[in-house]
Amino acid sequence: MINTPILSCDSHVSEPEDLWSSRLPEEDLFRSPAYGRIKDDKKIFKANGKIISVTDEYRRYYRDGELVVVNPRVLPDDVVAEPIERDDLEGRLRDMEHDHIYAETLHPNVGLFLYDIQDAAFGMRCAQIYNDYVFERYNSERLIPNAVVPVRDVGLAVAEVERAVAKGFRGIELPINAPTTQPYYLSVYEPLLDAAAAHGLPIAFHAGSGSGIDFVNRSVPWPSDGKDLNRAAMAMKTATGGFQGQASACGVTMPALIAAGVCERHPDLHLLFIETGARWLGLLMDNMDCAWGGMTIDREVQRTFFKSYGSPVNQYPDQFFDAEWTFPLLPSEYVKRQMHVGFMDDHLALRNRHITGIEPLIWGNDYPHYEGTWPDSQAAINGMVDRYDLTDDEKAAIFGGTLAKIYNIPLPVAA
Repeated sequence: MINTPILSCDSHVSEPEDLWSSRLPEEDLFRSPAYGRIKDDKKIFKANGKIISVTDEYRRYYRDGELVVVNPRVLPDDVVAEPIERDDLEGRLRDMEHDHIYAETLHPNVGLFLYDIQDAAFGMRCAQIYNDYVFERYNSERLIPNAVVPVRDVGLAVAEVERAVAKGFRGIELPINAPTTQPYYLSVYEPLLDAAAAHGLPIAFHAGSGSGIDFVNRSVPWPSDGKDLNRAAMAMKTATGGFQGQASACGVTMPALIAAGVCERHPDLHLLFIETGARWLGLLMDNMDCAWGGMTIDREVQRTFFKSYGSPVNQYPDQFFDAEWTFPLLPSEYVKRQMHVGFMDDHLALRNRHITGIEPLIWGNDYPHYEGTWPDSQAAINGMVDRYDLTDDEKAAIFGGTLAKIYNIPLPVAA
């Protein structure tokens, strides 16, 4: 059992259907972030003029024949027709109480896709619409929204950070996948990261954001044959891993930020990787350190990949052969000091805590999404905690204490 306040690092805003359409000129609506309901209570998501996905209405589902409502829609009085999407803060707070969640840091829903908008100025306008709305609607002692900041134009991004600080935001959100032609190790990002650090803003990177994310590989059409279709479904679900194994983006972005010297220059800057799961973290930390350990595998990597004549493909310039690690700490030490990884029901993350350390591990329930643990977060937490002998201090840190420190969230004395 957890006897201290529980905080979720991964909860989502359900934006009104007309958030952007009511604030943008008609000629821009085709490329703005949006979602709408279609037949059979499905929702269609789009941004940048493309359909992103079609999902079930994940805020309602049945358990044992009873309707369970997540952040319920507000129904207009005496209206039977399909209602307009509206916020229901009272419903959200009731859901938090049911799940014993004291506070949440908030991320967009369809707004996650605005990073894909290629027109930098228009993308920033869409972000500002979201930021103005979410701060005015949600910001409170228990609901802490992050300001969404697109990065295609770093100058515009820095200006939005300053605007977010003036409004009172306590954190910002960047895409976990940088634009393909502008990786995070480039010096162009220094003004943006320096601005966040100067204002003490943690930076959240949410899974599935940036660089035209495609949740299903559509380069190969789904098989029509029953046997192959079943195999395709099994392969995709196995690879997805319950949306807990989103390590690939972190395996690119974490090393890029460390190699750019972000952690060394800003030792108090906190970088959060949200809804990625954490079972892979120990492997990545060890793998990053191993690259600079001087072991046999390191020599093989140098010989094969860092010499133009050591591989059939000239993968790196020859001058990279003698590259040396120039920072005082190893990559894993920077991770332990200031990087954090959000997980839901990932018991291996707790088993590996002696490798990764406690500080990188933060918990979230992904409310109100299907794959989240609401309304059974207590059962999910207890199921993980009961498998391992966590101390009270460890439980307090992982399930709320660390996040509270990062975002300066005052906690009640008792749970």
